[in-house]
Amino acid sequence: MEAEHRRILEEALSVEAESFAEAAARLRARTPPQSTDSALLIRKDRDRDHAGGNC
Repeated sequence: MEAEHRRILEEALSVEAESFAEAAARLRARTPPQSTDSALLIRKDRDRDHAGGNC
C-alpha cells in the first residue's frame, strides 16, 4: 500500500503544474463574459445588509 501511495505522489508531482495565469485563462474561456458594475454589487449588498432598519 505504501508503494502505491508513493507512486501516486510521484505521478502527481511529476506532472507539469498549470500556472495561475493559465488556469485563469482556461476558466475565463469556459465562462460567458461578465459586465456587472462592481459599484452596483456593493450597493445591493449594502442595501440588503441594512434592509432591517436596525442601523
